[in-house]
Amino acid sequence: MVLLAAGMLVLALPLRVRAQDDENDTPLGDVARTFRKKTAPSPDEVVIDNDNFSKVMQDAESHRATGSTMVFSLDPGGKSLHLSSSDVSCSLTFSAKTSSLLADPIMLDELPRSELAKLDGPATIDGDSLEVSVHNGSAWELREVVIGLTIVRNPDPDDAASYTGKARIVPAVAGVSSRPAQESSKKLPDVTMLLRVKGSAAPSATALFRTQLNFALFPDQEWHWAIVRAKGVPPPAPPSGPVYPRAVEMIEHNVVNGELVVPPDSYFAMGDNRDNSLDSRYWGFVPRENIIGKPLVIFWSYDAPTEDWVDYNANHFIDLAKNFFVKTRWNRTLKLVRGYPVQ
Repeated sequence: MVLLAAGMLVLALPLRVRAQDDENDTPLGDVARTFRKKTAPSPDEVVIDNDNFSKVMQDAESHRATGSTMVFSLDPGGKSLHLSSSDVSCSLTFSAKTSSLLADPIMLDELPRSELAKLDGPATIDGDSLEVSVHNGSAWELREVVIGLTIVRNPDPDDAASYTGKARIVPAVAGVSSRPAQESSKKLPDVTMLLRVKGSAAPSATALFRTQLNFALFPDQEWHWAIVRAKGVPPPAPPSGPVYPRAVEMIEHNVVNGELVVPPDSYFAMGDNRDNSLDSRYWGFVPRENIIGKPLVIFWSYDAPTEDWVDYNANHFIDLAKNFFVKTRWNRTLKLVRGYPVQ
């Protein structure tokens, strides 16, 4: 059998060496190039190969230099894209479903410690998953919690005799300086891990936050948990001015899904001074019957810094006396106010 295999190897080796060293063989690239030249392309088809690659690149650069632009078109169904220019044409068809790469496009802030202390609720481990029923007692909209999970590792009861025992006094021996080594407790170190769990809990609401542990605990395994960090959407900043009872009533009865709904025959009004006035955030809706007219003309417009309009300090009146004709916006003064209908 060995002789037969050796004979076959000797017979095949010269043929292989001859095939590699034969100088009369034509490279496959030349064969393909010759075949392509024999098959004439259509007049509208341009084949790019090593022979005309440099010329095609020069033509493309010349078209770009002359200012030729690409044209994009998208079919009404939104499933194919066509791109064309003077030197290239490309069509793409796609059917993939796209989604946002961001799991949560809203920028989240970390809850301060005072608000973090208002998160509580029971936690259970079901199989290999941790479930925490979080009650959100804060004013934040909770989106994410970081849970610290500690697994207590107690020694094996069967080996307890080797770890603990009754204390005994060992008398010192004269002339012997070394003392017998004392056995220390061999309690195993606990295991603590941080788990980032995403969810959603509105203020004063309770929601379930759940995450996989990738391991299971024994039924009698001791473990502890705590919420160490949390992120969410902070509540809106309170108004800086006085809030009247009508505004408090407006918030209590007209907020739906976090948005203020203006009832019929009422208006949410702006103040008459951008930097020094209150608006409906402070004194509530304006009833329709309270509106007795509409603005007609811009009586006067003056260009002054914001701080001068807030408290009308002495600098404002000095500036007004010196620059009345220079800083008055004459292109706005005595102009009619034209409103635009709401679409």
